[in-house]
Amino acid sequence: MKVLVSAYACEPNKGSEPGIGWNLAKQAALFHEVWVLTRRNNREVIEEEMRLNPCTSLHFIYIDLPGWFCFWKRGAKGLHIYYCLWQVAAYRHAKRLLREIDFDLAHHLTFGNVWLPTLLWKLPIPFIWGPLGGYETIPLTFWRMFKLKWKLFEFIRCLIRFWARYLDPLTMRTGEKASIIISRTFETELALLKAFPGKIRSMPGNGLNRYEIEDKFLSYCNPIDTPILNVLMVGRMIHWKGFDMGIQAFKRLATANTAAKLHIVGSGPEEKHLRSLCSSIGIGEKVIFHGQTSHQEALGHFEKADILLHPSLKDSACSVIFEAMAVGIPVVCLNCGGPGEVVTEASGIKITLKNPRQAVEDLAAALIHLGNDKALRQALGAEGRRRLEEFLWEQQGYAQRELYIEAVSAEAFKHRQN
Repeated sequence: MKVLVSAYACEPNKGSEPGIGWNLAKQAALFHEVWVLTRRNNREVIEEEMRLNPCTSLHFIYIDLPGWFCFWKRGAKGLHIYYCLWQVAAYRHAKRLLREIDFDLAHHLTFGNVWLPTLLWKLPIPFIWGPLGGYETIPLTFWRMFKLKWKLFEFIRCLIRFWARYLDPLTMRTGEKASIIISRTFETELALLKAFPGKIRSMPGNGLNRYEIEDKFLSYCNPIDTPILNVLMVGRMIHWKGFDMGIQAFKRLATANTAAKLHIVGSGPEEKHLRSLCSSIGIGEKVIFHGQTSHQEALGHFEKADILLHPSLKDSACSVIFEAMAVGIPVVCLNCGGPGEVVTEASGIKITLKNPRQAVEDLAAALIHLGNDKALRQALGAEGRRRLEEFLWEQQGYAQRELYIEAVSAEAFKHRQN
């Protein structure tokens, strides 16, 4: 087929949205001729990757708004406004492109958020939307942990989600016109099933490539054996990542195991608060803040880690979980969002959410239990590595191919019926 893909975020060797855009577009190009609409600031890294690893069936079209629009994307505040304006430009370019190329299908990949729709549905060809997240919610009992500005942030997010679900004509039209909608978490799938029954399909929407596991992670599968128990937390330091709960849980572990150390990789608006929290509860010398690092440096921290602690309250997908599984270390996480669906009882420990105090106590108990049982850590890590086979990009590429065939066949049948 000839496939038109929209991927605002699309970069090789990245996680999160850029990694989703790149990897699913590349997987599609293994079976079809693919044209990807993306931003110009992705061009340099894409062209370098294409030089090193050519793919003749994958073509990139770089689009951006006039320079005077760029003030919208300075910082995070105006990013979504800029993104929506970019979608208009991408659609206009797609219309012109459709006059030159007889596309069989359009697929919107990124951003994969249910309340950030696209205009590709307006093209007269079958359209696939997703993988999507966005309906992952933080229980209200956890809001009391947040500063006022973060409570306001979550309240506005709930309003936006309500607007998108019930009132926004553009979001509703996008869902109505889509041949298939791909969901990447159960919470989002449940909400979409009510709005668009019969169209929802599930796919993880995140993972690793087999060559990444073999080339990048294989050497890390035998963690360095030291008397120190190293716990690792990785991610952006923002309120919903739950780093403060992780630090408080580690405090209890440090009391039970004086040789334990907590390594935190990443940066963000909550960093100052988290550093202050470590000092105030008396574990400042046991917590090491490594700051924002390169991907390769982050892998070095996985090499030394015994446990990945991931107390995020609403991730839809998280690359760090897959990287821990690839390295072969167990994961302690909350039983919600994407991590709760990826991690099993055989590959880690999942904590049920009731309230912050309970969550901290149960996270601490899990850390202490794993800290005292090296054989269990090794068994959970080995099962996580085996389970990772289910989340390879290659596996998702085959599933995506089947969805393309389904969408085009359904549209052809509809035309025959008419």
